[in-house]
Amino acid sequence: SDYVITLCEPITSAWIDDFSDETYGCWEVINGGDPNTWTLETTFSNGNSITGSYHIIYSETEAHNDWLLSPPISVTDGVTDGISFYALNASLSFPESIDVYVINQEFEVLGNLAENATPPDDAWQNYTYDLSNYEGETIRVGFYSTTLNQYPFYLDDFEDFFLHCWSTATHLLTIILGLRKF
Repeated sequence: SDYVITLCEPITSAWIDDFSDETYGCWEVINGGDPNTWTLETTFSNGNSITGSYHIIYSETEAHNDWLLSPPISVTDGVTDGISFYALNASLSFPESIDVYVINQEFEVLGNLAENATPPDDAWQNYTYDLSNYEGETIRVGFYSTTLNQYPFYLDDFEDFFLHCWSTATHLLTIILGLRKF
């Protein structure tokens, strides 16, 4: 297995990572399956490339067993008690599905936020989750793939924010109006 590990202090305030560069490089990738894993940049033999979002590319012969772990988040009521991200499938002919977990600092699963999340292929889908059950803990959000021979899955605009107050209405209005992703 290949591990890319970056030690970072926990995030203690609202923040967003749009993956346009690697300025917040505290994401961890654990590749436990095929040679392909979560990456920020892929260039294909035809010259086409994918940049600006985390994505996972298929393998035709060996299944994924791959994790993408967010930077550590210190979950605090009214500060960092919610997350959201956008996801997209390259095609629904062979859709990639992922599971989304809450992981502690010892890499133990604390809870499951989503099983078999399968976004559409024609528009970015927003996923928003409440982390209030983990208040007082330092957690990571783990995106886990075990598929074989599916098309690419894209993940973008990961955000940690204040879920339980006025910001929720503002955040949801932004999602409804489509101002975040097009």
